[in-house]
Amino acid sequence: MNYGEYTYNEIAEELGVSRERVRQIELKALKKLASRFRQLGYDEAFLRDIETIDSYTQDKR
Repeated sequence: MNYGEYTYNEIAEELGVSRERVRQIELKALKKLASRFRQLGYDEAFLRDIETIDSYTQDKR
């Protein structure tokens, strides 16, 4: 996954952490967002997109 023009490796280098740690932080943030969206009543189709991102990043390791 990209953050604009930045890769996991570029972000990891900037923050002084591993590429895997960047991916873990991203996943934790997405899960927190999904939880909050559920509380606010967003539909499940939107939340499945977040789960798709999780499985996509797992495949790219």
